Amino acid sequence: MEFFITGGGWITARGYGRLSEDRRVELAPGEPVLPKGREIFRPPLSRYGRFDAYTKMGCAAVALALRDAGLDESSVKRNIGIVSSSRWECLETDFEYYATTLEEDGLFTSPNLFSYTLPGIVHGECAAHFKLTGPTFSLGESGGIGMAALRAALGILQAGKANAMLAGWIESLPAERRGEPNENERPVCGALFVVLEPRSRPDARTSERLVFGKGRIVLEDGREASSILDLFRSKIR
Repeated sequence: MEFFITGGGWITARGYGRLSEDRRVELAPGEPVLPKGREIFRPPLSRYGRFDAYTKMGCAAVALALRDAGLDESSVKRNIGIVSSSRWECLETDFEYYATTLEEDGLFTSPNLFSYTLPGIVHGECAAHFKLTGPTFSLGESGGIGMAALRAALGILQAGKANAMLAGWIESLPAERRGEPNENERPVCGALFVVLEPRSRPDARTSERLVFGKGRIVLEDGREASSILDLFRSKIR
Protein backbone atom coordinates (compact mmCIF):
# COMPACT_ATOMS: atom_id res chain seq x y z
CA MET A 1 0.00 0.00 0.00
CA GLU A 2 1.27 3.48 -0.86
CA PHE A 3 1.93 6.25 1.68
CA PHE A 4 3.61 9.63 1.51
CA ILE A 5 6.23 11.39 3.61
CA THR A 6 4.95 14.98 3.78
CA GLY A 7 7.35 16.43 6.34
CA GLY A 8 10.22 15.68 8.67
CA GLY A 9 12.28 17.18 11.46
CA TRP A 10 15.46 16.29 13.30
CA ILE A 11 17.57 17.14 16.34
CA THR A 12 21.21 15.98 16.40
CA ALA A 13 24.59 16.95 17.82
CA ARG A 14 25.31 18.60 14.44
CA GLY A 15 22.21 20.81 14.53
CA TYR A 16 18.51 20.65 13.71
CA GLY A 17 16.32 21.16 10.68
CA ARG A 18 13.49 19.99 8.44
CA LEU A 19 13.28 17.45 5.64
CA SER A 20 12.27 19.98 2.97
CA GLU A 21 15.52 21.89 3.53
CA ASP A 22 17.24 19.01 1.72
CA ARG A 23 20.19 18.99 4.11
CA ARG A 24 22.03 15.82 5.06
CA VAL A 25 21.18 14.73 8.58
CA GLU A 26 24.18 13.47 10.51
CA LEU A 27 23.87 11.61 13.80
CA ALA A 28 27.06 11.92 15.79
CA PRO A 29 28.17 11.48 19.42
CA GLY A 30 27.73 14.58 21.55
CA GLU A 31 25.06 16.76 23.09
CA PRO A 32 22.14 17.49 20.74
CA VAL A 33 21.69 21.08 19.56
CA LEU A 34 18.21 22.23 20.57
CA PRO A 35 16.24 25.14 19.08
CA LYS A 36 14.69 27.83 21.26
CA GLY A 37 11.02 27.27 21.98
CA ARG A 38 9.99 30.50 20.26
CA GLU A 39 11.56 29.24 17.02
CA ILE A 40 9.35 26.18 16.68
CA PHE A 41 6.16 26.49 18.74
CA ARG A 42 3.22 28.62 17.66
CA PRO A 43 1.59 29.47 20.02
CA PRO A 44 4.47 29.27 22.54
CA LEU A 45 4.84 26.13 24.64
CA SER A 46 5.66 27.59 28.05
CA ARG A 47 6.78 24.29 29.63
CA TYR A 48 9.37 23.55 26.94
CA GLY A 49 12.26 25.05 28.94
CA ARG A 50 11.49 22.78 31.91
CA PHE A 51 11.35 19.52 29.95
CA ASP A 52 13.92 16.82 30.50
CA ALA A 53 16.29 16.11 27.58
CA TYR A 54 14.24 13.20 26.20
CA THR A 55 10.96 15.15 26.13
CA LYS A 56 12.58 18.33 24.85
CA MET A 57 14.25 16.55 21.92
CA GLY A 58 11.10 14.63 21.04
CA CYS A 59 8.79 17.65 21.17
CA ALA A 60 11.23 19.79 19.18
CA ALA A 61 11.57 17.17 16.42
CA VAL A 62 7.78 16.70 16.27
CA ALA A 63 7.29 20.48 16.03
CA LEU A 64 9.79 20.74 13.18
CA ALA A 65 8.18 17.83 11.33
CA LEU A 66 4.66 19.24 11.69
CA ARG A 67 5.79 22.68 10.54
CA ASP A 68 7.53 21.07 7.56
CA ALA A 69 4.26 19.35 6.64
CA GLY A 70 2.23 22.54 7.19
CA LEU A 71 0.34 20.89 10.05
CA ASP A 72 1.76 22.74 13.05
CA GLU A 73 -1.17 25.13 13.57
CA SER A 74 -4.83 24.26 13.94
CA SER A 75 -7.88 25.62 15.74
CA VAL A 76 -9.54 22.17 15.87
CA LYS A 77 -8.58 18.71 17.06
CA ARG A 78 -7.17 16.35 14.43
CA ASN A 79 -6.94 12.58 14.11
CA ILE A 80 -3.14 12.54 13.90
CA GLY A 81 -1.11 10.14 16.04
CA ILE A 82 2.49 9.83 17.24
CA VAL A 83 4.64 6.70 17.58
CA SER A 84 8.26 6.75 18.68
CA SER A 85 10.79 4.02 19.29
CA SER A 86 13.97 4.03 21.32
CA ARG A 87 16.43 1.66 22.86
CA TRP A 88 16.87 3.53 26.15
CA GLU A 89 13.82 5.84 26.20
CA CYS A 90 13.89 8.18 29.24
CA LEU A 91 16.20 6.02 31.38
CA GLU A 92 18.58 8.92 31.91
CA THR A 93 15.79 10.95 33.51
CA ASP A 94 14.86 7.92 35.64
CA PHE A 95 18.45 7.83 36.95
CA GLU A 96 18.38 11.55 37.69
CA TYR A 97 15.06 11.29 39.48
CA TYR A 98 16.21 8.31 41.55
CA ALA A 99 19.30 10.25 42.65
CA THR A 100 17.04 12.93 44.18
CA THR A 101 15.27 10.32 46.32
CA LEU A 102 18.47 9.24 48.07
CA GLU A 103 19.07 12.40 50.10
CA GLU A 104 17.43 13.05 53.48
CA ASP A 105 15.03 10.11 53.13
CA GLY A 106 13.58 11.53 49.95
CA LEU A 107 13.01 15.04 51.32
CA PHE A 108 14.47 16.58 48.16
CA THR A 109 12.76 14.25 45.66
CA SER A 110 12.19 16.25 42.49
CA PRO A 111 8.51 16.57 41.48
CA ASN A 112 9.57 18.14 38.17
CA LEU A 113 11.74 15.17 37.19
CA PHE A 114 9.05 12.72 38.32
CA SER A 115 6.77 14.14 35.62
CA TYR A 116 9.21 12.91 32.95
CA THR A 117 9.99 9.39 34.16
CA LEU A 118 7.65 7.83 31.58
CA PRO A 119 8.50 7.90 27.85
CA GLY A 120 4.89 8.64 26.89
CA ILE A 121 5.06 12.15 28.36
CA VAL A 122 6.56 13.47 25.12
CA HIS A 123 3.54 12.21 23.20
CA GLY A 124 1.12 13.73 25.65
CA GLU A 125 2.80 17.14 25.54
CA CYS A 126 2.79 17.16 21.72
CA ALA A 127 -0.78 15.87 21.46
CA ALA A 128 -2.08 18.55 23.83
CA HIS A 129 -0.18 21.41 22.20
CA PHE A 130 -0.86 20.50 18.57
CA LYS A 131 -4.44 19.22 19.14
CA LEU A 132 -3.68 15.65 18.06
CA THR A 133 -6.17 12.92 18.98
CA GLY A 134 -4.79 9.89 17.12
CA PRO A 135 -2.98 6.87 18.63
CA THR A 136 0.11 7.85 20.65
CA PHE A 137 2.60 5.42 22.19
CA SER A 138 6.28 4.49 22.45
CA LEU A 139 8.00 1.24 21.55
CA GLY A 140 11.26 -0.45 22.37
CA GLU A 141 13.79 -0.54 19.53
CA SER A 142 15.80 -3.69 18.88
CA GLY A 143 16.63 -3.25 15.20
CA GLY A 144 17.30 -0.32 12.90
CA ILE A 145 16.84 3.19 14.26
CA GLY A 146 13.16 4.13 14.23
CA MET A 147 11.98 1.04 12.35
CA ALA A 148 9.63 -0.18 15.09
CA ALA A 149 7.88 3.20 15.08
CA LEU A 150 7.73 3.40 11.28
CA ARG A 151 6.14 -0.03 10.91
CA ALA A 152 3.64 0.66 13.69
CA ALA A 153 2.66 4.06 12.29
CA LEU A 154 2.20 2.70 8.77
CA GLY A 155 0.15 -0.18 10.15
CA ILE A 156 -2.18 2.30 11.86
CA LEU A 157 -2.61 4.24 8.62
CA GLN A 158 -3.15 1.02 6.69
CA ALA A 159 -5.95 0.13 9.10
CA GLY A 160 -7.55 3.56 8.64
CA LYS A 161 -7.23 4.46 12.33
CA ALA A 162 -5.67 7.91 11.74
CA ASN A 163 -5.59 10.58 9.04
CA ALA A 164 -1.83 11.06 9.48
CA MET A 165 0.91 9.70 11.72
CA LEU A 166 4.17 11.02 13.10
CA ALA A 167 6.77 8.27 13.35
CA GLY A 168 10.15 8.79 14.93
CA TRP A 169 13.10 7.90 17.08
CA ILE A 170 14.27 9.57 20.30
CA GLU A 171 17.45 8.73 22.20
CA SER A 172 18.72 10.73 25.16
CA LEU A 173 21.05 8.43 27.07
CA PRO A 174 24.62 9.84 27.14
CA ALA A 175 27.40 7.72 25.65
CA GLU A 176 29.10 7.15 29.00
CA ARG A 177 26.07 5.22 30.26
CA ARG A 178 25.72 2.92 27.27
CA GLY A 179 28.87 0.90 27.73
CA GLU A 180 31.02 -0.07 24.79
CA PRO A 181 29.11 -0.05 21.47
CA ASN A 182 29.43 -3.03 19.20
CA GLU A 183 30.81 -2.78 15.69
CA ASN A 184 27.37 -2.06 14.21
CA GLU A 185 26.29 0.58 16.72
CA ARG A 186 27.50 4.01 17.77
CA PRO A 187 26.37 5.79 20.94
CA VAL A 188 24.41 8.76 19.59
CA CYS A 189 21.57 10.88 20.91
CA GLY A 190 18.94 12.85 19.03
CA ALA A 191 15.43 12.72 17.62
CA LEU A 192 14.03 12.29 14.10
CA PHE A 193 10.36 12.35 13.09
CA VAL A 194 8.52 12.11 9.78
CA VAL A 195 4.90 12.88 8.96
CA LEU A 196 3.21 10.02 7.08
CA GLU A 197 -0.06 10.41 5.18
CA PRO A 198 -2.15 8.06 3.01
CA ARG A 199 -2.40 10.66 0.24
CA SER A 200 -0.14 13.32 -1.23
CA ARG A 201 -1.12 16.95 -0.60
CA PRO A 202 -0.56 19.67 -3.25
CA ASP A 203 0.47 22.15 -0.56
CA ALA A 204 3.09 19.86 1.02
CA ARG A 205 6.71 21.03 0.73
CA THR A 206 7.82 17.44 0.23
CA SER A 207 5.85 14.36 -0.79
CA GLU A 208 8.00 11.30 -1.22
CA ARG A 209 6.14 8.06 -1.88
CA LEU A 210 6.84 4.80 -0.08
CA VAL A 211 5.27 1.35 -0.23
CA PHE A 212 4.52 -0.66 2.89
CA GLY A 213 3.63 -4.33 2.93
CA LYS A 214 4.55 -7.49 4.86
CA GLY A 215 6.70 -5.43 7.21
CA ARG A 216 8.86 -4.03 4.40
CA ILE A 217 9.17 -0.31 3.65
CA VAL A 218 10.30 0.45 0.09
CA LEU A 219 11.18 4.03 -0.81
CA GLU A 220 10.45 5.84 -4.05
CA ASP A 221 13.92 5.14 -5.45
CA GLY A 222 13.48 1.40 -4.89
CA ARG A 223 15.60 1.11 -1.75
CA GLU A 224 14.26 -0.85 1.20
CA ALA A 225 14.44 1.20 4.40
CA SER A 226 16.42 -0.31 7.26
CA SER A 227 16.41 2.83 9.43
CA ILE A 228 14.48 6.07 9.70
CA LEU A 229 17.74 7.67 8.54
CA ASP A 230 17.03 6.24 5.08
CA LEU A 231 13.97 8.51 4.85
CA PHE A 232 16.31 11.47 5.40
CA ARG A 233 19.01 10.12 3.06
CA SER A 234 21.35 10.20 6.04
CA LYS A 235 23.88 8.23 8.03
CA ILE A 236 25.72 8.02 11.34
CA ARG A 237 29.10 9.68 11.42
